[in-house]
Amino acid sequence: MKKISQSFINDMRSYMSGSSCGHIIKERWINGNLLDEGTKSMNLGAYFEYIFTLEMTGTGSLPKNGQVPIPDLRADYKKAVAEIVAKQLDPKTYNPNQKPYRAWTEADMLAPYQLAHINSRRLQQYFSEMGIKILKAGRELTKGKFIGTIDLICEATKQIKWANGDIWEIGYQFVIDLKYVGTIEDRWQPYGWAALKLDGDNQQKQIHGTQAKQYHYITGLPFYFMVVSSTNEIDVKFFKIEITPEQVEKHLAEGIDLAEKLIFYNEIGLEPRPDITKCLECPLKVNCPDKATYPQIETITL
Repeated sequence: MKKISQSFINDMRSYMSGSSCGHIIKERWINGNLLDEGTKSMNLGAYFEYIFTLEMTGTGSLPKNGQVPIPDLRADYKKAVAEIVAKQLDPKTYNPNQKPYRAWTEADMLAPYQLAHINSRRLQQYFSEMGIKILKAGRELTKGKFIGTIDLICEATKQIKWANGDIWEIGYQFVIDLKYVGTIEDRWQPYGWAALKLDGDNQQKQIHGTQAKQYHYITGLPFYFMVVSSTNEIDVKFFKIEITPEQVEKHLAEGIDLAEKLIFYNEIGLEPRPDITKCLECPLKVNCPDKATYPQIETITL
């Protein structure tokens, strides 16, 4: 690990608290493998961000693997293409609109991807009405030992007086991190969003706050989350994260401390923590010598 990312900080916190497995930590942050790429929700989120930034800027933001996100397609479309392949016909010789082969359209996509296009157009309309101009999209930036991929660096093109008392003047610059999720109203999952509105500290505030502090530090700009629902075409939240200089200093100190702890624990051996539920979903399960194949005893003290 050459630079400290917000994902690393959250992963190491999880390991230090005893809930994350040392094999995962080693593979991600020592060996540098992107183990969390490829889940359905992540693929859908990456596709949404790509089509939104493509329409807004002319260049779609790519995920960490550097590949253009592809939508999940309906079975009848895939069957038609498969029939052409089976006949050893070159699809390029066909008229693009001629069946059975044609370039896919939104109608050929599964419902979640059709909804992603609807929500992308909805968000484009919001940005237009809010006067938000995207200056940069999908930029990896570093500052000192810290790194982050910034979704959007934006500028206000008109004055807005917000209901909370904030005022955007023309030329105001800020960072927006896009989230396309099904957990806007979820108070309990670590990566849900409803607990952000609750008083006091909680896991959602800690996780999302880590990203906010990291990206605020790297860019020097105010930080916002734009959270769009992936389950309907209505719900959206626009969160401004208030960050103090003291919080940034504490964040930086924690990041450096965790990086040093990674080196130490890697030298003495990162601890495997088998759990039947986590192991069944783990990308390392095929070759892992420590995977759980049955439930483990958990001791409860009364």
